[in-house]
Amino acid sequence: MLMNSDGERRARMLRISARSETPCWRYASCLSLYGVSEKKVLVVDDDELIRWGLVRELSSLSLDVEAVSTAVAAVERIGQQAYRLVFVDIHLPDADGLDLIPRIRTTSPETEIVVISSDTTNANKRRAFAEGASQFIDKPFDLSEITRLARSAFGTFTEKRLSPRFFCRLRLRFEIEVAGAPGADFSVGIRDGTVLDVGSGGLRLKTACPLESEQRIRTLMVDRNDPCSKYVPQKALARVIWVAPDAHGITAGLRYC
Repeated sequence: MLMNSDGERRARMLRISARSETPCWRYASCLSLYGVSEKKVLVVDDDELIRWGLVRELSSLSLDVEAVSTAVAAVERIGQQAYRLVFVDIHLPDADGLDLIPRIRTTSPETEIVVISSDTTNANKRRAFAEGASQFIDKPFDLSEITRLARSAFGTFTEKRLSPRFFCRLRLRFEIEVAGAPGADFSVGIRDGTVLDVGSGGLRLKTACPLESEQRIRTLMVDRNDPCSKYVPQKALARVIWVAPDAHGITAGLRYC
């Protein structure tokens, strides 16, 4: 059961913080000096199905995964073990999950923190990033997103990205360049899509509109209130690098020109 007010959550977190000032918690600080465990992952979520799904998916990647349902249990685990990757839900039964982020960052700066929540307000996203989270994943999510994120965090991509990517679900409106048109004219039809992840060099786009490799598109409009929107330049040109059709449309990788 969720707490009834922000004041109650803060009071609860103060009690958690007080408990955390123990030899066990300070020992975790020592652990961070020697580096976090390369295979350790912690899931903090009160939804049993979410915990089960994440543990199953991440374990299939040969990662050592633990899961807890409360902030108190998370503090206890983090006090005993430094984790490479931590998934944190916002609405926990005993606290605001965002209040855990600075505690984790203070104890183990090397730990990568991912917020997972259905409460996807821009205010929550801005606060999560400001506190030190590296990603914010909207619920419900596809487990393939978790796999891609884990592979990125543990460095198992075949080619390391030159710049970090941020997972998101940004609505994007765009135009496609007309092939062979003089002056690189663009079609008058405006297409819709969803940006799945984005960085300073490009983005991954999901759309029902057919795309082909080497096509160029021009971005027109994106939700500017979302913290990740700063990586999508207004009226920028981008080139389609790869295309992957599926039953629901097209997923494409775009690089800014």
